[in-house]
Amino acid sequence: MFKIFKKYSNKSWLSTFGLVRTFFALPKLRNAGVAQGCVIMCCAWLIGGIPQMALATDAGFPSHHALVVGNSAYGSDRLATPAVDAKAVARQLKAHGYDVALLRDATGDQLRAATAAFKRRLIGAHIGVFYYSGRFTTSAGETYLLGSDIDPASGAGGNAVPAAAVSVGSIVTSMAAAGPRISNVVVLDLQGAGGPVPVETPENFSITTVHGHGPTQDAPALSAFAAAFLEELGTSAQPVDAVFQKIRAALGKQPIVRNVSSLSVEITLAPPAGARNKVAYATRGIRVSSADRLPEQAPRAVTAAEQSRGIKIADSSPAFEFSPKFEKDLWAIIKNSQNAADFEAYLDVFPKGQFAAEAKKKLSELRGGSDKKAPAAPKAPAKAAEKIELIWKRYEAVNNLKLHAEPDSGTKVLGTLGRGQQILVVGRVAGRDWYKVSVKAGQFAYAARAMLRPPAAAQKAPPKQAPTNVADVIQDCPECPELVRVAAGTFKMGSTTGDSSERPVHTVRISKPFAIGKYEVTIAQWQACVKAGGCAYTPRLGKAKPNDPVRKLSWSDAMRYVAWLRKKTGQKYRLPTEAEWEYAARAGSDALYWWGDRMAPGLADCKKCDPAWNRKLPQSVGRDKPNPFGLHGVSGGVWEWTADCWHNDYAKAPGDGRAWDAADCRGRVLRGGSWRNDATYARAASRLRYDFDVRYSTNGFRVARDLR
Repeated sequence: MFKIFKKYSNKSWLSTFGLVRTFFALPKLRNAGVAQGCVIMCCAWLIGGIPQMALATDAGFPSHHALVVGNSAYGSDRLATPAVDAKAVARQLKAHGYDVALLRDATGDQLRAATAAFKRRLIGAHIGVFYYSGRFTTSAGETYLLGSDIDPASGAGGNAVPAAAVSVGSIVTSMAAAGPRISNVVVLDLQGAGGPVPVETPENFSITTVHGHGPTQDAPALSAFAAAFLEELGTSAQPVDAVFQKIRAALGKQPIVRNVSSLSVEITLAPPAGARNKVAYATRGIRVSSADRLPEQAPRAVTAAEQSRGIKIADSSPAFEFSPKFEKDLWAIIKNSQNAADFEAYLDVFPKGQFAAEAKKKLSELRGGSDKKAPAAPKAPAKAAEKIELIWKRYEAVNNLKLHAEPDSGTKVLGTLGRGQQILVVGRVAGRDWYKVSVKAGQFAYAARAMLRPPAAAQKAPPKQAPTNVADVIQDCPECPELVRVAAGTFKMGSTTGDSSERPVHTVRISKPFAIGKYEVTIAQWQACVKAGGCAYTPRLGKAKPNDPVRKLSWSDAMRYVAWLRKKTGQKYRLPTEAEWEYAARAGSDALYWWGDRMAPGLADCKKCDPAWNRKLPQSVGRDKPNPFGLHGVSGGVWEWTADCWHNDYAKAPGDGRAWDAADCRGRVLRGGSWRNDATYARAASRLRYDFDVRYSTNGFRVARDLR
């Protein structure tokens, strides 16, 4: 099915089928295609297989996504609030500009399908929110969310996990797999006996569980938690973790609210002031504006006959039918497929379609002559824990080689490496002549040991310049930041082993020398701007010292500061371009960090990178060793704003070091990582996107200046 989808860019829609285009409105999707089996999910969404779904797109937060689930109907047992809670939460998130998928009374299969689709929507996103209200159960140390095709009154199940149950762990893992830089918020408003089992919290997650409550007196249609959450969601601009702490304090002991957070930055669910607030809807694959929407109708009563047949009335909307052209187009793409799942998907959607007989024949051939579905394969034994002898260095290919899914030449080939190309070797598989290598962030492969070797030169020698000499340090006024002169030069920008946004690696020529901040801008320097009237905002930073890097600033705040410096000094101050920043941070090195490929004490201020690391505050500027160009704090400390507009990769990046801007740019680029992130964010190639007018506690900047 790779031919179905074209690469999504900017605000255009995916373009093969108008209906597929509507569903897959995936901002920031960087992959050119999806796996063949995904046609099943695509068709399920399009025909309304997931009930009462709504999407909001092209809104104020183009990279904020939410999946909201409310299950009230469980066979003969109906809960009072979940479906209403979910609808209200979805409406509020849509009002804030989120791209929202709403499911009510979803089955287990529908919830699984929606979670998989949600993962794809999260690729390249800023914030992901998963909200569930409904029944739950626990088994073998895991919490499971129950699909609406479970009837608790039937008494079936015992301690066994029902087929219609979906583990919270699998949902969290799926969201985490979309990318390590997404801030994820999971809210579980649970009803059932006992309490949920705590779920392991990956990095950059806030997970809140609620259980043991009933409706409030003031808002009987909503659960107590949902009423409090909606009030905060509608009015509060506080960090999300503070919001849940406030709700817990307000509700007291009933219901029980627990929040565990590993967020590396402070996020708010409400939009920043002035954010756009237009909302569009897509219902059952038909895109309509809010003005075109019909008033909601009261759900009709379900007859006894329907209940006895197990029929669920999802809503009063008319069923959606595919056009004959859609069926022909779909068949044209899958007819030569060797994947049985494609033909199963076609028959699920078009059981009596014009190509049904041919689809059944192909399905029979692919299954070895049987029209019956093949029995489920026996569960593979658990894979033994893999022992790796750590190396964590970049090696080069001796010759063209294949990268395998497992340390075995007979396993699936994930990619190739050309002769002389380098790749990060994580380590040697213990007792085997295989290396485990990093393909990209969070994804690994294996290469034969004989095919890789340490490179002849570990890294290029840095350019011959000593910018830390007094003559090379510039300070235009007592309150101004110190700058270092950086000579012109050429370097390789990006990384082959990091996030996909860091590719392709490309040559950049910095044609003119420039000056850049020796340190990040400090609190004292920012306060001088505030005192002079050039800057209006004073961030609250608790026990921070004057020589600490200033933070909790937006890109717009940083631009006001450089404008003040220009006016005060008459010099051309500005933010560094993204290319200038990486060139200065690398200081002639092509390794992961300016000093090499391994983290070392005293060189970076990041999570668990140094014995002096403090999770509450970044180190004061100048505490780390300078790189060969004389810059401090390029690995960790605070994220640093640059002049560039965010682009998902470097495919069309300029090669001359200028700022890569765009009209109506909302997302800007941050570089360098922060003290609250781990070492992977402190790499020279690491980059991050944030909205230009949002202030986060880990975001600061350093300045640059043209040289005359």
